[in-house]
Amino acid sequence: MVLLPLALLLLAQDVDLLGQSVRIEEGFLKALTLPLEGSIQEPEGPGWEFLMRECAASEIVAIGEQHGLAEVPIFTAALFEALAKGHDFRYLALENGPWTMHRFGAPPFRGDFGAIEAEVRANPMCLAFAFREELALMAFAGKVSAAKHDPLWGIDQVTGASWHLFAIADALDDEDVSTEVARLAEHVLEIEQRRFHGNAAPANLGQAAWISLPSSIRELERIEELCAGQLPPEADARLKGLRRSSLIYAHNWAGRIYANNFDRETLIKEIFTERWRTALRRDGTPPKVVVKLGSSHLGRLGNVARVPSLGSYLSGLAGSTGGATFHLAVFASAGDLAISTDYPSMQALSAHLAKDVPAVLDLRRLREPALAGEFGELDPWLESLVFGYDAVLFLGTATPITNKWW
Repeated sequence: MVLLPLALLLLAQDVDLLGQSVRIEEGFLKALTLPLEGSIQEPEGPGWEFLMRECAASEIVAIGEQHGLAEVPIFTAALFEALAKGHDFRYLALENGPWTMHRFGAPPFRGDFGAIEAEVRANPMCLAFAFREELALMAFAGKVSAAKHDPLWGIDQVTGASWHLFAIADALDDEDVSTEVARLAEHVLEIEQRRFHGNAAPANLGQAAWISLPSSIRELERIEELCAGQLPPEADARLKGLRRSSLIYAHNWAGRIYANNFDRETLIKEIFTERWRTALRRDGTPPKVVVKLGSSHLGRLGNVARVPSLGSYLSGLAGSTGGATFHLAVFASAGDLAISTDYPSMQALSAHLAKDVPAVLDLRRLREPALAGEFGELDPWLESLVFGYDAVLFLGTATPITNKWW
C-alpha cells in the first residue's frame, strides 16, 4: 500500500490517496478557519466565540476525540465550565462504565480530585480511561455542575470486574454462594492489579482488564447460575452488565468487528437514554449534556464498521424535543501525534494550519461542494468527518496523555 505525500499546487492542497485525489483550495479553507487564541485551559478569540455560539444553541454537544491527547480533557473542562455557568449545561457523559461514573459524581468523590485519584489507585480497572487529565476533568465537572444528582454519566461497557463482584457477593444472603463470588472477586482483583501495573498503560485500559479475557465469559456464566433468583435489582444489573461487556469483548477477540461495534454502540445508546430520561424526569426539561467519546462514536454517519453511530442517535433524540446537537471533532494536526499519521487524507484539511496554533474549521460549508464533486472523491474517513461533524478543532502539536502517574 503506497500513500503518496502531500503536494501543494498553486492555491490548492492536493492529496492523492490510493489513486483518489482530494483537492481543496487553500484560500477556501482559510476562510472557514478560526484561530483558538489564549490557551487550551482558557481559550478565547474567534474560534472560541464560534464554538460558544454554536454549543450554546444546542442541547447536546458531542466531542469526538482522538484518544491519547492530554489537551482534549483539558479543553473539555474549559468548554463544560463555560456552558455550565452560562447556559445551564449540567451533565458530562464519558466513555466509562455507568457505576463508576455514578460513584464519582456523588459524595465523597464529587468534585474531589484527590478522592477520585486515590480510588483509581486502589482500583485502577474501574475506568476504561484512568488517566490523570481524565480524572481531573471528572472532578472539575462535578464541582462546577449545578446538577443535584449524577453530573457524570458513564455510558460505556464495564472494564474492571472485581469491585462489581465484591458488591454482588455482599448482596447475597446465601453464605456459600457469597463466599464463592468473593473468591472469584479476589482472583479477578489480583489479575487486574497485575495486568494494570505490569502493562505499559494502553490508551484504553479495557485492553488489560480481566473481563476482556475469553475465560471471563465461562466464569460469569457460572456465577449467573449460582446466583439465579437470589440477587436484588442493583446487584443483578451489575452482573448483567459484566456479562454483556464480556460478550462485547468476546466479539473483538474472535474478529467479529461488526458484532462488536453493533453490540457496544447499542449498549451505549441504551445507557445514555436511561440517563437522559432520568434527568428529564428530575429536572422537568430536556437535559443539556456534553458528551466526550472517541470520534468514531459521535459523527452523524455510521461508524467505521458501518454501524449506526451514537452521534446520529443523539441528533435525533435532541430533535425529538425541538433541540439541536453540535458535533465537534478534536485532533492533533502536527507533530508525532498528528491524526494524518494514521489518516493521511486529513492533510487536505490541516496542511494550511500553523503547527502550534489551535484552530477551528467549520466543516458544514464543505458539504455542498463535496457533494458536487468539487474536491474530487473523498475517502471514507474524510467523508465521515465532513458529513458527520459540524466542526473540527485542530490542536496543532499535542501532548501525550499522562499514563504512568500511579
